Amino acid sequence: MTNESGSGRSVPHLYLLKSEGSSFDENTVARPLSLDLQTELRVRLTESGIDVDDLLSRSFFQKLGKETLISAAVSGGADSLALVVLAKLVGLEVVAHHVDHQIRKESSLEADMVEEQLRPLRVTLIRHRVKVEPGPNLEERARKARYSALPKDVSTGHTADDQVETVLYNLVRGGGLKGLGAMEMGIRHPILGVRKYETDAICASVGLIPLTDPSNRDPKIVRNRVRNEVIPLLCDVAKRDVVPIIYRTSRLLRQDQEIVTSVLDRFTPTTLKDLKDCPSHIASMWIRSKLLEVTGLQLSWFHTQKCLEVVRGGPSSTSLPLGHLLLRRSGSLKVQLPTKELVDLV
Repeated sequence: MTNESGSGRSVPHLYLLKSEGSSFDENTVARPLSLDLQTELRVRLTESGIDVDDLLSRSFFQKLGKETLISAAVSGGADSLALVVLAKLVGLEVVAHHVDHQIRKESSLEADMVEEQLRPLRVTLIRHRVKVEPGPNLEERARKARYSALPKDVSTGHTADDQVETVLYNLVRGGGLKGLGAMEMGIRHPILGVRKYETDAICASVGLIPLTDPSNRDPKIVRNRVRNEVIPLLCDVAKRDVVPIIYRTSRLLRQDQEIVTSVLDRFTPTTLKDLKDCPSHIASMWIRSKLLEVTGLQLSWFHTQKCLEVVRGGPSSTSLPLGHLLLRRSGSLKVQLPTKELVDLV
């Protein structure tokens, strides 16, 4: 959006927000951005009562050099817009990427709205289009299509609330240590320590109007029910905000996973006997890691136990997902691919 100044030329500005429930007045004149965007953003956030230094201490951006170029996935929601604001707040260059999944009729217009929001932040938007057909597992198929279009190192606006949602989602699906550790703070998830209510406040403070995805309210999507029903219920039962508690637990579990991984990296069995003689939890982790590396399969607890039975001298083979087969033959452990090719594991 542009605002006509008294001189008649168009100058960029940030949107003004009115109180919740009121309509946006297009005739309201917004305060123009100063040339020093970094300073202007800090001033606006501080004037809104936001502790900027505390906020940044819970993001990954302050660990990056100012010459760093961030590729940011920007849907137009509060989280992704806040990500851009925080990156610009520390002086980073940002290129935004927006993916149109072509699921909803109005989705083609959203890229225009996102570009308009980003213009006063002096951020270029790159548009991507993917085709996701209606049907089962829509959310997962859309996610895969989205990430296939985005840069490999793209930064996303996942927050602490998203982390807790992921932990609980993985828990009910039988996730292990890695699943409960969930996402890792870093370039891919730079604002993981920030809360959703804070991303809303960031957008309101600088005058951005986030888009709302109606699919986030669809109860047929399991993650939505975790977000909109399970977490509020847990807060009610505990009589406190459980998000910080579960978030801290996920960080501790991720640290445990890093220690376990370092131990596993040093475990290099050369014979099936080495694998058979080691503790079951080490053998289980090695099997899961090795099969993920060779086949891309992420084994469930059930399939891992079946693999352990083969290793321990039980059945000589066990079926694995997607047409794979684990075999014990002549003192060695092999996996048979769907193509019938045999690959030695140990």
